[in-house]
Amino acid sequence: MVKMAMLNASPEDSVVLDPAAGVGGFLLEPLLFSDALPGNVTFVDGQPRQRVKLVGIDVDACTNILAKANMLLHLAESVRDPQTTPEALNQALVNTFILMNDNETLGGVLYPPRNSVDVILTNSPYVTQGSAVYRKEIEHVNGKKNGVYLEEYYDTGGLGVEVLFLRYISGALKPGGRAFVIVPLGLLIALPSG
Repeated sequence: MVKMAMLNASPEDSVVLDPAAGVGGFLLEPLLFSDALPGNVTFVDGQPRQRVKLVGIDVDACTNILAKANMLLHLAESVRDPQTTPEALNQALVNTFILMNDNETLGGVLYPPRNSVDVILTNSPYVTQGSAVYRKEIEHVNGKKNGVYLEEYYDTGGLGVEVLFLRYISGALKPGGRAFVIVPLGLLIALPSG
């Protein structure tokens, strides 16, 4: 999937997002391929720099820590470089992997980005049993989040949190943006019961 995304052709300052990042594999794997994003994360004058901005969101604090540890492993050469400060490494980790657990049920879905992402690489969470809890949680969110009322924004039918993620993804992409999403078998033909 990373190779299909052709991230090496991404213009400078493009944004690549994984809204369900887990341990960060989809964002970190491109750093290993010569035809993807090798050398994308650099450190200049004590500051981290990414030619293509990588952003991973997750709701679980422990998983967020694991993603940051994974990034350190992928940046082993920079970690060994005496010119790379611990502060700069920490800033790179914090800029890349974001913990969104204000609402542990909704996670990043609570703050949908709009028309701001160039590429999305993700394996959204799968839940069909008990998926009504997500709809109920959205109904109880007061006010706008990132400029939208969630109940209106996520008004699509369908089963599970994966449908909410598909709406999140479609709204996050810039015009001409691309999404590479792993979905459960049958998601695109599943019908809501009732």
